[in-house]
Amino acid sequence: MKVKKLLFLVAILTLGVVLYRPITENSSSLSPSPKPSLSQSSSLRIDYGEGRIVENVITVASEASVLESLRNLHEVQIKEFDFGKLVEVIDGVKSGDGKYWIYYVNGTMGQVGANQYRLKPGDKIEWKLEKEKK
Repeated sequence: MKVKKLLFLVAILTLGVVLYRPITENSSSLSPSPKPSLSQSSSLRIDYGEGRIVENVITVASEASVLESLRNLHEVQIKEFDFGKLVEVIDGVKSGDGKYWIYYVNGTMGQVGANQYRLKPGDKIEWKLEKEKK
């Protein structure tokens, strides 16, 4: 009787080792899931008007805003409103006289405040001093 119990116990342990081994081998061979990038590259172009254009390739924190990317390289003055922040001055060039600083991402005019739009890797940001469109 003791021999049968001992054989049964050995069989169960052997089976457990055999079944456990492939599970641990497979889980260790899985590649770790990619970590989100802590920084990303984008391009930043500023059209000051009258043919003056500055272009930069920038590295910004992941999920940085359009406004943060601008502030990293340029002197900026903003005015806060209920709907968001409005850029009034970039590098000493002021908006006014019917002209406003407007941002574009990948060729599309921003639909939210520059502090609210979160960048994605490879985004092309452009700021233009443009006349008010009527």
